[in-house]
Amino acid sequence: MRLPAIILAALLAASAVNAAEPQCGLKRYASLDMQEDQYGRVMVEVMVNHTPRLVLVDTGGAMSEIDEDVLTAMQIKEYPLAPGSHVYTANGSEITHWATVPNFEIGLAHFADRKFLTLSSPDGGSAHPMQGILAPDLLSKFDLDFDFQNKKLNLFSQDHCQGRVVYWAQSYAAMPFEMSEEGHIKVDLTLDGKSVSGILDTGASVTTLLAPAAHALFGISKDGPGVTGEPDSLHVQLHQLSVGGVSVQNPQIYLMDDGADHAYRNEMGMSLQELGVPSSLMPKMILGMNILRRLHLYVAYQEHKIYVTAADAK
Repeated sequence: MRLPAIILAALLAASAVNAAEPQCGLKRYASLDMQEDQYGRVMVEVMVNHTPRLVLVDTGGAMSEIDEDVLTAMQIKEYPLAPGSHVYTANGSEITHWATVPNFEIGLAHFADRKFLTLSSPDGGSAHPMQGILAPDLLSKFDLDFDFQNKKLNLFSQDHCQGRVVYWAQSYAAMPFEMSEEGHIKVDLTLDGKSVSGILDTGASVTTLLAPAAHALFGISKDGPGVTGEPDSLHVQLHQLSVGGVSVQNPQIYLMDDGADHAYRNEMGMSLQELGVPSSLMPKMILGMNILRRLHLYVAYQEHKIYVTAADAK
């Protein structure tokens, strides 16, 4: 029996859709148990030359790093950075060397002969658990699913249908983001009804707002009412922070130094001058872990979108 042409075409079209459908599904490279360092930041286990190592997940960093003690133990040679190159850590100290790691694995994802900056071991050496940092140069090769409720960081392939990523909840918000040359995730936030530019930074333990912005937007001064804490950790509790339309009630916000360039280096590891960014264009807020852990975030780097719900949404 011969089918009418219009029916045959419809069947062929349906078959093509069905054949393409599996490509829309998420392919997971890793489901990593989240651990916390002493500052409440996300740490996960990776394999460095087939040996498990605990590393910080830092979406606000730039280049990934491996601890110099780890490199020495594995007899991996270090090389000085090119003359004129300057890279700084969050505490302002300068990174001077890099190394090539023959085998680096995150779950099923394998990187051969991957270059890393050398992370100086802190005083006390092995007493500090962090043995490296995963920064956007590596993180941006995946979709990142921060499931804080279940303490899991899932890494997915970016090869999927756009917008079809939220598997844990019926409803969600999707917010666009811009990505800087360093891979920083720049978002627009709403704090007590005011629009504030920010950076999503899992390497920051707390959420901070530049002191001049706090004063301009809310009349908040460092010595004003409601501001508490030590001089280097002054903070204030506001009413509501909206992340892509998902509200966080009573957020605790820390005030950053009035010097934007100094504050940026302390929080992000690079100065504005090094990045070539005028202070007027710098995001005013850094969205850190004291807020992020109250959310479930799916960062789709290729889409330049973040899908967000409350941490316990279903």
